[in-house]
Amino acid sequence: MGANLSDVSNGGGSRGGGLNNPDCTQDDCFINAARERKKKWWRRRTSRSTDPGRPLREILSSWTIGEVYALMQEYDMMTKEKELYIQSESARPRIQTIRSDLADLLDFKWNSDVNLYLTPAIFPAHRAILMQRSKYFRSLLHHQNGIVNVNIEDPVDIPTFSSFIRYLYTEESSAELDNFADTIFGHNGRSRSLEVDLRELLQTAKYSDVVLVVGDEHIPCHKAVLAARSAFFRSLFQRRGNSKNLVLDETVIPKRYTRVS
Repeated sequence: MGANLSDVSNGGGSRGGGLNNPDCTQDDCFINAARERKKKWWRRRTSRSTDPGRPLREILSSWTIGEVYALMQEYDMMTKEKELYIQSESARPRIQTIRSDLADLLDFKWNSDVNLYLTPAIFPAHRAILMQRSKYFRSLLHHQNGIVNVNIEDPVDIPTFSSFIRYLYTEESSAELDNFADTIFGHNGRSRSLEVDLRELLQTAKYSDVVLVVGDEHIPCHKAVLAARSAFFRSLFQRRGNSKNLVLDETVIPKRYTRVS
């Protein structure tokens, strides 16, 4: 028992005590000291942890009940506005891209003004888009007016020709089109981007086939692009498809919205 009491009095019961412990190696002492420092740091951190609600209680301690109630109403109104915004955004129709709109224009054959015959298939299409996007079609359709029927006499199969037409509208490529590089379409049809070509149509009014008249202003446009992008114009062209000039009163469509081609 004397030996045990001596060990206790000499600190034998605290072998992990740190650098002053003669029974531990230098490495063990450093490890133990680091562990003790970490424990002390953690105890200080937890003891100083703040109450998240304390700042708000300090602010509201000097307020009247009426002022607190008004604040609660303000927060409640903000929450309802946020929920309303989320619901309205979720109910908003998805904005179509120009590529998807032109794909619908091609698939649903809205306002087509040219029929491309590749026996036995017929491809209804739109002169302005074909001529703007392809030198081949510019040469083929240059002297054509009105709704026309054009025979495709080049040696090309129907799937490849269909892929080429879709590429002109959407820039969607395919294996058939990639293998088409040695034909007249491959040399002349895959140059500029769709955005560049459509911007040029807007800025130059090339191949325009309808004029929107708003007051004293005349705006050359393209039926194909208008029909693809606007259900309003699509319906209007179905009722008055042969009209070259469409007079639009500003009570029907504001002037600032007419430049959409």
